[in-house]
Amino acid sequence: MHRLFFVAWMASCLCARAAVYKGSDGYIVRVYREDGLPVQIFQDGIALDSATLAGINGIRVKARTVEPRAFDFKDINSLAGRAVWPGIWEAFRTQYALDKKGEYFRNGVVATPTGKLPFDLFLLFIASQKPTLQIDKVTTCKRCSGEGQHIGTETAGGTTKLKGVFCEDCAGFGKYIDRDSFTVSYTGPLPVRPTLAVLVAAGLVVAAPLPPPVAREIQVAPMPAQAAPMPAQAAVIVPKVAELTADQKFEAFKGSAQLGDTQAMYELALMYAHESRDRPNVELDKFEAVKWMTKAVNNNHKLAQFRLGGYYETAFGVKRDLAESLRWRTSSAYLGCKQAQTWIANLYWHISLGNSSFPAENITRDPPANLREAYAWFRAAADAPMAKRLQFDIPAPEELEGGKQPMSPADYTAERAKYDLAPRQRDSVATSFASAEEMTLAKERVVALEAKIASERSLRQQK
Repeated sequence: MHRLFFVAWMASCLCARAAVYKGSDGYIVRVYREDGLPVQIFQDGIALDSATLAGINGIRVKARTVEPRAFDFKDINSLAGRAVWPGIWEAFRTQYALDKKGEYFRNGVVATPTGKLPFDLFLLFIASQKPTLQIDKVTTCKRCSGEGQHIGTETAGGTTKLKGVFCEDCAGFGKYIDRDSFTVSYTGPLPVRPTLAVLVAAGLVVAAPLPPPVAREIQVAPMPAQAAPMPAQAAVIVPKVAELTADQKFEAFKGSAQLGDTQAMYELALMYAHESRDRPNVELDKFEAVKWMTKAVNNNHKLAQFRLGGYYETAFGVKRDLAESLRWRTSSAYLGCKQAQTWIANLYWHISLGNSSFPAENITRDPPANLREAYAWFRAAADAPMAKRLQFDIPAPEELEGGKQPMSPADYTAERAKYDLAPRQRDSVATSFASAEEMTLAKERVVALEAKIASERSLRQQK
């Protein structure tokens, strides 16, 4: 029964890997990287910016329980189980990922995918490991209605007056973190563990590459004396495949960047910013990162433009400038960056709902028009085809056409995740239109935006 309920609920979910998992229902969702540090923090599908994070770090925490509550997933169909298990599953997905053997490990860079096979592996994992998961949810303080102070009374000279009183429930922040923690287990009948071949076939695990051939010499035996002499055969040498270390890659990127290689400029900037999966022995240098990222940006590198936009938002090596952040992310979106396109779409979507945390002063607050813009950008991200790799670290043939520079595995994973998620977000926006006329206007905006994207890319390719 528990699995039938789960499968029904997950039918609407994407059965694909995502670079990050965006939380829902108010949960604060942390996506971790391999060294245990969070890559990004989300709430209600929005990546929280530095200002919001600073506020959340100071918000009062209300822990429901001193000790973690026990939750057995065999009770998933109980009334209490239905209330808490989605949050538990979300927390697990962002803190564990599948390795190449099909086993869950802590702090994966990529959130675990959804679907029956991952859930079966989850049940097997918690049955043996019983991990503890922390779930945070930001709640508006009811006592002060989010104002940070509530109405109280003050009596002086026999006169009672109303005044604002500091709210102790939320420590004056207007919100508090409702924290829950669960030790999860499963004592029901265990599912059959999927084989590695099944996981590879389902695209959940990348097949391990064949080991490089071992160098060897093939010696040719001498011919008998009575036979006519034959030309000597040279020994066949099978070379070993040399794998560069992170430090060697850094030096290689640095040399290529100085010679004008745009992709090398971008990769070098990521290494200086400590945002690369390769970890060379190089100190964090924000200014070098911005310098090389800017050089790549000026050569129309779409991912570099998206990253630079993030630098301006978070004041990473530059003065915080939200106008510049929007400018470079928009430029990246016109070049076809899925992350930029969905970022802009989400921005307009949340502005239309009146809850954007990004103060884009130069965007007119017009909910119907903002909603149409969100729909158009989600359509742009979903409709432009993206080559699918059989293995995330091996470029598809289409990516190599015309001497193109393929994306790194990390960038491919991030771009692919946004591409896979965009159709669902597009359809969510479509259900929000107030009338058929609004939908017609949105489709007209889609046509205009597609033409603008094609024009922008053509102009930049000529430069």
